[in-house]
Amino acid sequence: MTSIQGKMRDISARWAADAAPRLRTLSDMLRACASRSSFDAPAVAAILRLTHALAGGGGTMGFSEISALLLPLEERLDRARAAGALADDDRRAIADALDRLPALIRDLETFRA
Repeated sequence: MTSIQGKMRDISARWAADAAPRLRTLSDMLRACASRSSFDAPAVAAILRLTHALAGGGGTMGFSEISALLLPLEERLDRARAAGALADDDRRAIADALDRLPALIRDLETFRA
């Protein structure tokens, strides 16, 4: 293994360790957003920022499963923000993400470069 490969593995491991708690935070934020009866624009904006950062980082660091889950969710939430409301499809997308996030978090927590 070259020194560059070793450094990339270290960076990936650090990213995974940082991303796991951030995905937990995202999960909590999504759960709160989906449970509200009224649209909370600041909450959706915060979710979008975190979703965008995690999706981009996941793609950059080789965690394509994270990007595959979060990019479509980001697009859906961006449309909801523009509309000023969460549609039923948006709530289903959030529920799907909430179902899939725990496995991704576990994978990150056990990731070893």
